Amino acid sequence: MAAMSEAPHFIVVDADTDSQTELYDAVNARLLAEGAVRGTFLSAIRAREKTYPTGLDFGHCQVAIPHIDPEHVILPGLLVCRNAQATPFHAMDDPERELAVRLSIWPLVTDPENQTDMLGSVISLLQDESSYRHLLTGTPEDLEKTLDGVLTADRHPELAGPAVVRGLTRATSTTTWRHPGGADNVVDTGGRSPLRQRGTLRQYGRGPHRLSVGPSIR
Repeated sequence: MAAMSEAPHFIVVDADTDSQTELYDAVNARLLAEGAVRGTFLSAIRAREKTYPTGLDFGHCQVAIPHIDPEHVILPGLLVCRNAQATPFHAMDDPERELAVRLSIWPLVTDPENQTDMLGSVISLLQDESSYRHLLTGTPEDLEKTLDGVLTADRHPELAGPAVVRGLTRATSTTTWRHPGGADNVVDTGGRSPLRQRGTLRQYGRGPHRLSVGPSIR
């Protein structure tokens, strides 16, 4: 009989740091204290962010979604970091462009099959400005309820997406996350691209981890 997957952990970190380096240190310290990551997590996620930036500009907000390969993660879950000051992250679509980020969301996956669904659910939720404001100011208990759809993506990938994200409905635009193995997984992004680009398929980021937004972007 297959072992049951562990319920995902939900963590909120309210930080007051001056730099991305200090922010990463604060997040890593909390994750280590929770027994959620390995000792390799900090250096690995810093290296990945430098090569493949995770900043996203939704127009109404600028957010980062740092994430790393499952080999550095012990416990599945999601960490939300709210910083009192804006922290510089570089944009996924334009690594030379710097974004001022107060909210960063850190998916923690132990199964690579689930990473696409968690990332897609996060992006879908952030399409709504009120959801962003709620994540920035709500209580940890309220945030866990709001992010239930993202956590569901880790427990039950077949249920992931806007249908389980509170307050969002299906729309026409799609986001494709390319896995290192080459498979494409399409998720609903709530009706418009976070980067509001037009035209045919466009990729954000470089290498095997890249975000592609489909042709129905407005």
